[in-house]
Parts: sequence; structure tokens; C-alpha cells
Amino acid sequence: MNPVLYSTTRQNWCTPRWLVDIIRSFRPAGIGLDPASNPQSPVAAATDWREGALERSWRGHGLVYLNPPYGRGVGAWTRKAREEFADATGSADELLLLLPARVDAIWYQRDVGNCAVCFIKGRIRFLGAAAGATFPSMLVYLGHDHLHFAEHFSRRGVVMVPATSGGTNVSVIHDLVPASPTGAKPALILVEP
Repeated sequence: MNPVLYSTTRQNWCTPRWLVDIIRSFRPAGIGLDPASNPQSPVAAATDWREGALERSWRGHGLVYLNPPYGRGVGAWTRKAREEFADATGSADELLLLLPARVDAIWYQRDVGNCAVCFIKGRIRFLGAAAGATFPSMLVYLGHDHLHFAEHFSRRGVVMVPATSGGTNVSVIHDLVPASPTGAKPALILVEP
């Protein structure tokens, strides 16, 4: 096993291109902002920042995609995400975060535990990494369209959405999500806020 994957010495793990393509197809208008970009990132958002993102507003860009630097600082990014997008009702702004699936972490419990989440199947091999990650990953969604999120990402893993999603009774989502080629329905878990 690669010891680098266990350490926090490397914090910038670039999103693999296949996942960027899936995220771009979530909203045909594309990704409006990548607040934690870096020179190797394949995201190619309309606006990308390499510094100062925690001090700036992320609103007004449409779809924001964040793959923050991993390590002990992840909580600052999830806190900022929650503060910026806690109330996205009636807004065109949405946020997708790629995070390590650490549901026991304080930042998960505090900031994203009641959000829509897709727990990605398997281990992601980040762009430029020699091997797949040693940890599972998740996409967290803060926005107004949990139904679309569930439909779009359910083929990539287990999707969990809040039990009440902007007035939509999400208990019907499972019936709306198409079956896989084998006929199996994707897993969907409802969570009481």
C-alpha cells in the first residue's frame, strides 16, 4: 500500500476526469466556480480560485464544485460550504463537494450530515495518483433539487437525501430512478432532518 495515501502531506487530490464529466453533465450550463482549484485540476470551471476562497462569497456562480484540500483543514471548507449554502431555497446556486466519506468526523456531523449525499462505489483513483484512494469518497449536494441529484448520481453509489427536500416528498424518488441493466433499483436512503 502506498504510504502517501495515508498521510496528509499531499492535500491536493485532483478529481478524476470521469467524475468531472459526470459532474458537468449534472448541469448542462457547466461548473460556475471551483473555489479550491490548482494548476493540475481538470475541472475547468468558468471561475476558479487558487487562494482566498474561505474569505470570499461562493454565491452567484450557479453550480459550485469543491474538491477541497484534504487533511486536517477539511472542516474549514465544509463549514464555509454550510454557511454559504445552508439556505439555497429559491436560488440557482448549488454546491457539490467531493469529500472523504468520514461520517464519524466532526465536520461531517456538524456541516454536511443532513445534506443529500452519494457514497461513491469503490475507491476513487485521483488524477495523478499511483493507486486508488485508501478511503471511500462521497459527493455532498447543497441545493434545491434533491430529486435531480438522486436521479443523476444514483448509478454511482448509494444516495441519501433528507426526508423533506424543499417541499418534495422524496419517498417517491426511488420509484422515479431508473433500474440498472440488471433490473436492480439503486439504493436510496431517506434521512430525517
